[in-house]
Amino acid sequence: MTGILLASEGLDEAKAPSPERRARYVGLIRKEAERLERLVANILDFSRLDRGGAGADWLQREPMTAASCAGALLERLDERFGEAGFELAGGRAAADLGAHGAHGVSVDLEALGRALGNLVENAHSHGGTARPRVSMAWSGGLVLAVEDDGPGVPTGARAQVFSPFEQGRSESAATGGAGLGLSIVREIAVAHGGEVRLRPGASGAYARFELRLPAAEASPVSPTNGSQPSAPEDAGASPRDDEPGPEHE
Repeated sequence: MTGILLASEGLDEAKAPSPERRARYVGLIRKEAERLERLVANILDFSRLDRGGAGADWLQREPMTAASCAGALLERLDERFGEAGFELAGGRAAADLGAHGAHGVSVDLEALGRALGNLVENAHSHGGTARPRVSMAWSGGLVLAVEDDGPGVPTGARAQVFSPFEQGRSESAATGGAGLGLSIVREIAVAHGGEVRLRPGASGAYARFELRLPAAEASPVSPTNGSQPSAPEDAGASPRDDEPGPEHE
């Protein structure tokens, strides 16, 4: 809110005589307003989940192919962050999921889009790159992963990283967040019958989040329109040797 007030004062003709400076202030106001909008959305999501408890009753799920789901999620990321705001592992065509794209899932695209967006925003806040890597793969279900080049979540914070109001990386306080984004991701994943895990990334740092959704039992169709869960078993632990990785990323 402070940023919006300061930028709006800068729009005064006497303080911003050039069109370039006025455009800069307008951009700052828009950016801060979008951040506040996301913060309010997270608070409302958390309030709804807190009142209703964990479960799938609040979801509006549709059956669809994994490729349709991945494509719709990619469109939502483009709308929210732009193509420059993230990198899709394997290129844009990777969202087709190759031979696995015909598998079925049952998802609420709006809720799932918010969850994936929260993971990308978390990477923007704490990562070492402006373009976190997003991957979409199939491994017995749809696996959506977001990884950044930052220092990762420290050992002492990993067990609570998905708890409400926990901010697992030291610079969190400077981002202006409420510590709800990752807890909402977990609730949305659990409501879909899935889970979200913290994993080591390519650098070895715990900076990779994997959201796993189960395969649907029913035959999928393409979409017409674009309990307190426990912490993940391996949050803060290395992946198990006997667990298969994604077949396609």
